[in-house]
Amino acid sequence: MRDLILPTARFSPVQRIHANQKAILFDVMDTLVADPFFRGFHADLFGFSSVKQLFEVKDQQSFLAFESGAITEDEHFATYFCDRRPVDGAKIRSYLSSRYEWKEGMKELCIELRDAGILMAAFSNYPAQWAPLVEDAVALSTCVPWGYISGERGHRKPSAEAFEGALAAVGC
Repeated sequence: MRDLILPTARFSPVQRIHANQKAILFDVMDTLVADPFFRGFHADLFGFSSVKQLFEVKDQQSFLAFESGAITEDEHFATYFCDRRPVDGAKIRSYLSSRYEWKEGMKELCIELRDAGILMAAFSNYPAQWAPLVEDAVALSTCVPWGYISGERGHRKPSAEAFEGALAAVGC
């Protein structure tokens, strides 16, 4: 297993009051937090008129490998496009960081659930190196602690291993 790059607050099974207590596992991107990739990324960074146009030249396997922790961020940027044209990784990170935001109503819902004593954890298909960008932008863990990040564990949803890992992370 790779070294973990930990966002600020992680779910701890000791937060559970009793063995039968339930926990809500929330996906992060486009459930709790708006994903900048689908909100102008293609045009703003690369000048494409649509996400479809970007996908036609983007190496799809590169992101999947990055998201599961099989390759590093630098390796992802080096293999971003099928033709291996250069990519400004710092510009991508900056763009993402500046555009993460809570989905409408989700922060308030999570605060209400947290204040009602409902246990929650984030369960995300996302690169380990980018989870801290999300945390820094929206302070997700103040409402929902991080439970499982695919880039740390090597398994993405919908694999059984990802769900088993998430359940283990929250003590179920």
